Amino acid sequence: MNYPEITFYNWTLSASCDVIARQYDNNSRALYVVGELPEGYEWDMLVSVGDNLNIIRLSPMDEGIGAVLTDDQLAFGNVAYTMQLRGTQGDVVRHTNKIYPYIPDSLSGDAQWPTIPSEFSDYEKRLEELNDHPPMPGDNGFWLIWNTDTHEYEESDVPLPSGTGSGNVSSKEINVIKVLDLAEYEELPEKDARTLYLIRG
Repeated sequence: MNYPEITFYNWTLSASCDVIARQYDNNSRALYVVGELPEGYEWDMLVSVGDNLNIIRLSPMDEGIGAVLTDDQLAFGNVAYTMQLRGTQGDVVRHTNKIYPYIPDSLSGDAQWPTIPSEFSDYEKRLEELNDHPPMPGDNGFWLIWNTDTHEYEESDVPLPSGTGSGNVSSKEINVIKVLDLAEYEELPEKDARTLYLIRG
């Protein structure tokens, strides 16, 4: 599907058109950013309408990064949204300029602006997916971990204790294994001593 492009260049955004979506559009429009995006960053689009703030996590999409928009993320119409891209790399955080795409109103729909920023809802979904797909021993002597972007198991660089892809691993102290990004791990309010945390990257 062709989406209107938001162009990134040297931490400056520019939009290819004034209207990127309409009020209450659902799974048919996207925030789609293309350009010379530096590697190693996690990307979030900060979106505000008046006093209402949303944070939308952008993932690899076609030749750039993006997120398909839902009706609750487009709950306000006949107004300009303020958008700013934020890049995070460990403790390094950098922001672009702001852009102001106009979202025309629609005649129907009753979705409400998210009470919890979409970023945290996405984290929760990813954590649930990871918990449903725990790490597995691989045939090459390394753990297989679940990739929430591709929805497939991938070989990690974490070796199995036995050095092979077979055998059982057990511990009386550890009863849960979670695979997280570094940023997700650092944002945990508490680290459970009974949980083994595997960090991607």
